[in-house]
Amino acid sequence: MAKSGRGHCSYIPEYFSAGFRPELLQQASALVGMHPDEATEAIVDAALANRKPFAVVPCCVFPTLFPGRTLADGSAVVHTQQFALYLASKDRRIRIRRLPFEGRNLVVYADSLGSAEDKTPLQAT
Repeated sequence: MAKSGRGHCSYIPEYFSAGFRPELLQQASALVGMHPDEATEAIVDAALANRKPFAVVPCCVFPTLFPGRTLADGSAVVHTQQFALYLASKDRRIRIRRLPFEGRNLVVYADSLGSAEDKTPLQAT
């Protein structure tokens, strides 16, 4: 059951995984994960599959739990910045920005995921 948040937002207090309730994903305006731990990549993948805007602020990388994550040069993903680049490599429309606060502050996002023809160059700043 969705709970009301501030303003016009609602949230679902459930674990998120690859098979998360498809009917809710289709209805969602966007997917957001603030330090979503193990669910980070699943949020990005679900957003891409459902063509939904998303934003995630990765925190923990879990290299032992996800040993198959590698960058284009073959290096293992073991740090947060590498994880952000790994996520951004999933689609050229994904961007990375630094948020104006201390701590884990890289946001990986895509604000437009229309048709596959809409791809714009990856921007990692």
